[in-house]
Amino acid sequence: EDKLLMDMASDKGFCDALFDKVTDHFEQMALETLKRTQTYDTGLFVYDDMAGINGPMFSPRMFERYFLPRYQRLIASCRKAGCQHFFFHSDGKVDPLLDLLIEAGFEGCNPLEPRCCAGLAQLREKYGKKLVLICGLCNTQILPRNNPQEIERHIRPLMELVKNGGVILGVASVPEEMNPAVPNRVSAR
Repeated sequence: EDKLLMDMASDKGFCDALFDKVTDHFEQMALETLKRTQTYDTGLFVYDDMAGINGPMFSPRMFERYFLPRYQRLIASCRKAGCQHFFFHSDGKVDPLLDLLIEAGFEGCNPLEPRCCAGLAQLREKYGKKLVLICGLCNTQILPRNNPQEIERHIRPLMELVKNGGVILGVASVPEEMNPAVPNRVSAR
C-alpha cells in the first residue's frame, strides 16, 4: 500500500498502466457478474477501500487523476450493457471524495462510518437524493455495548431521515461483541 501511494506521486506512467490493467480486469468481471447473476436492474457494488479513520489515503486531486476516469469508464461500459445502478464501498473517512464519486457515476455509498465521516443528517442535507446513503449505525461504540436503550436513542433520530428516502440504515460490519439476543425494541412509531 505505501509503495503504491509513493508510485502514485512519483511514477505516473507505471500507475496509469497498472490502473488501466486493473480496470480492464474489473470491467470484464463486472460484465460477467451482471451476465451470470442477471442483476442489471439491481446494480453493482464496487468495493475499493481507500480511506482510514482520518481521511482518504490520497488527495481528491489524486483520485481525480487516477480513479475518476477509470470508474467513469467502468460504469459507462456496464451501463451500456444494461446495468442500472452503481454503489461504492470504502471504510474510513471517505466523505472528502463523495463529490468525485458522484461525478464518476456512483449513486450510493456505504458505510460512511459515524466515527469518522460527517453525520448522516449533514450528509443528507448536502447530498439530498443525489447519493443514496447506506450508513448511520455506529458499529464501533454503540452497537457493541449491547444496551437496548442506547441503541434506540441512537437509531430514533436516524429513522426520521429514512422516512424521506435516499437513506438505508446500515453499518460497515456487525461487531463481534454484538449480542444477537438483544431484543429489537426499536419500532417505526
